[in-house]
Amino acid sequence: MEIILSTAMHRRIELLNILSTAKSWLHLDKLARAVDASKKTVMSDCQYLEDRWPHILTIETSKKDGVRLLEANNRSVHDIYVEMIRESTTFSLLEGVFFEPNRSSEYWEKKLFLSASSLYRATGKLNNALQNRNMELNRSPFQLVSEDERVARYFFSSYFLEVYGIHEWSFAVPKQTVIKLAMKMNQDFNLRLNDSQMVELAFLIVVTLYREQQGWLITNVNFEDPLYRERVEKMKRYEDEIQEILDSMGVVIDTNLGSDFTYSIFWWEFGWDNPQERIRIDQLATNFTNILTDVLNVPLSEENLEKIVLLFEYVYAKHKMYPYKKYIVYNRTLFSSVGLQQSFVLYTKVVEKTLKEKEKKYKFPWYSMYYEEILDEVLIRWDNLAEDLVARRPQIKIGVFSDLGIDHAKLLANLVGRHLYENVEVVVQNRPFHEVNRYTFPDLEFYVSNFNIEGIPEEKLFIVEDFPSFKNQLDLRRRIDDRRLSYSRKIPYLLE
Repeated sequence: MEIILSTAMHRRIELLNILSTAKSWLHLDKLARAVDASKKTVMSDCQYLEDRWPHILTIETSKKDGVRLLEANNRSVHDIYVEMIRESTTFSLLEGVFFEPNRSSEYWEKKLFLSASSLYRATGKLNNALQNRNMELNRSPFQLVSEDERVARYFFSSYFLEVYGIHEWSFAVPKQTVIKLAMKMNQDFNLRLNDSQMVELAFLIVVTLYREQQGWLITNVNFEDPLYRERVEKMKRYEDEIQEILDSMGVVIDTNLGSDFTYSIFWWEFGWDNPQERIRIDQLATNFTNILTDVLNVPLSEENLEKIVLLFEYVYAKHKMYPYKKYIVYNRTLFSSVGLQQSFVLYTKVVEKTLKEKEKKYKFPWYSMYYEEILDEVLIRWDNLAEDLVARRPQIKIGVFSDLGIDHAKLLANLVGRHLYENVEVVVQNRPFHEVNRYTFPDLEFYVSNFNIEGIPEEKLFIVEDFPSFKNQLDLRRRIDDRRLSYSRKIPYLLE
């Protein structure tokens, strides 16, 4: 959906994505090639981002190292993406059509302060993006339609969740009333949704009721499905709660709880062609967890296995209904997975290889579309997995040395040691270098020093300032990551 934005803003989003997910400095030439722009334009975009959002980020430049982004501790770059969307006239039109469908061109020209030609261009941009998601924006009057109404509803619920989230409720209905309904449905129907899925359900409930009262109903309902008929009957208990929401919207409609609402809310339960299809996905998920437990040597309880099986079912059913990007501009799972890939190298490599193999075998985009989501969600749903992974990390033995003497070596070890990961043993220089006898360096995997140590292989030596700079600390952590990655290359499963 980034194509809805202006060319310059689209490019700045790409630039922000790259800088935000980079481990360290990026050379300007590489950045320019990545966003298909000149180095001068890249620097201008960096300056724009820093000037526009100085309270969120700082972009440092160096002739030697290139460019890197530093985030404020009390703000998220997510706020930048949200502001980009909210400031876009085209996205304002999209959101306006959701709340006020069937309006004329003249209405939107006046509402958004647009000329007829500007509105025409905005509509064209929207349609180019929406058609990639099996939707279309009609102009006479303005309304968003889809061959599958569930696609439109899932799209809008994802849009409002990304742009406003649970903290900025953008609907004219009481948030707590909707959340309470979602929680009750989760319990009564034993849906076993986690907290994030509960919020998604709340947004889908609101969007469904808005679309229903506007006259958009689902037409491809399988009325003979036994599970569907069971859900229909049980949904009759919720008529009062749903009517309370409708009252707050100021509408009175004959909501058909027996078909449209039920089929919309429980979309993942009606996404199976036959029982065998669901069994195959359950077996795939179980095999996935078996590989992780064997390769990583971590335990898995039956309860956690069930959570992960449900995750794979959810991803699979979602893709069958909505085989498009879930996010509008800000890919939250991508950003969160960056930290995982830096902190849990072996885990991410095993998940990556396993999903690639499943994708190739089953012709389903387990890796190409859902790697980050599965990587994040498995760690969330698998209790104590993070702790077990840390406990099983191969220990790296690091020596710290200083030509300023033992006391400075101890200080240096303290300064650099606090920035290293767990399972790192730090060995400190035990005598000064000015003694008559030649100093014998112990056999270690890695050496940190404030001077060049002759005879130590370059790949094992890391030189820092007498008092390590912030750059020293970041680069050292990256080098430790690289050392851990070398261990993952020795795992038999990853060598197959």
